[in-house]
Amino acid sequence: MEAMMSSYPQDKFETNIKLEIPEIIERDSMYRLYGKNSNSNTAMGKKVSVKHYLNFKIKQNLVHVYDGEYDAIGYTNASTFPLYVQITFNRKTTTVRSATRLFLSEEEFIEKQHDVDFVEITNREIKFITFHIERLYQYSLQSFGQEYHLRKEELQRDKRVFDSLIFKYFEEKNVINGFVYSDNHIDKYIDSLLYDEILSFIKKIEKSDAETSAVSRVELLHSEYINSFIDILNSTQMRLEPLKLLTFLERRNQKYSVIRSHYSSEIWNFSIYYEILAKDTMCKYSRLGATILDFIDGDFREVFLQKFRFERKTASSILYDIEKLLHLRKII
Repeated sequence: MEAMMSSYPQDKFETNIKLEIPEIIERDSMYRLYGKNSNSNTAMGKKVSVKHYLNFKIKQNLVHVYDGEYDAIGYTNASTFPLYVQITFNRKTTTVRSATRLFLSEEEFIEKQHDVDFVEITNREIKFITFHIERLYQYSLQSFGQEYHLRKEELQRDKRVFDSLIFKYFEEKNVINGFVYSDNHIDKYIDSLLYDEILSFIKKIEKSDAETSAVSRVELLHSEYINSFIDILNSTQMRLEPLKLLTFLERRNQKYSVIRSHYSSEIWNFSIYYEILAKDTMCKYSRLGATILDFIDGDFREVFLQKFRFERKTASSILYDIEKLLHLRKII
């Protein structure tokens, strides 16, 4: 049986990102993918098509009976199938299990095409997938552009070298392979920004010390130790929790405490606040986790403030720091 594609109306998530793309690849910048019934958006001039469908190849024999929302209260004997997402970009297609983790019967799937909550949650997933692809593709274009301008003469002279560079950035690093929605939850994203901020501050501090003649030999040796430690983290792609990394650094030298002073104390515990929010079954983010797009273009701030209304000052300072991080990293 063929997978049945959803046909309910979905909001368009249009983007208008402008980058300087080398003229030599502009001729291949537009592809036409998918027609009606798809949610087609544009990412850097290329169409992104995202569809939700039931995967009939995977079967669950018992159907969850819902109480009108998403909480199972019993079972029936009908068959259900997992909700999947089909993503097509740059003539490549991949399928992933929907982060909603829903199992639905064919009848339920048809009914939910007109269910406001279901449409909202699947549209949120579609919007983030498109947003995610745009960001990764933009990064690939920027990286390609930088290398292209450095090697322009060689690349224009030798087509094989040029083709290998295209493969390096746009084939080997296929932007839609390996996508996992939960890896992009807002708590993990903010932790990664804080982690990068710590590394950035370390570089500034160590550079300042290196330019100061009054620094003792002990301090120089200590700086070498910290730098070698950071090199190990980078080379192994090891990502410590930012608060653990900061505490480790502060215990070795109080000069690193300046990093903490740039942000409110509770931003370092944002992942705990988010976990409390996401575990609340009455919260919209309990079924499909919040992403940075919900902060930029959604109602995450309002939901967060409402959840922690009895700690409004703390909640507001956390949201302020998140926005500060996003501005520093030029994300908004």
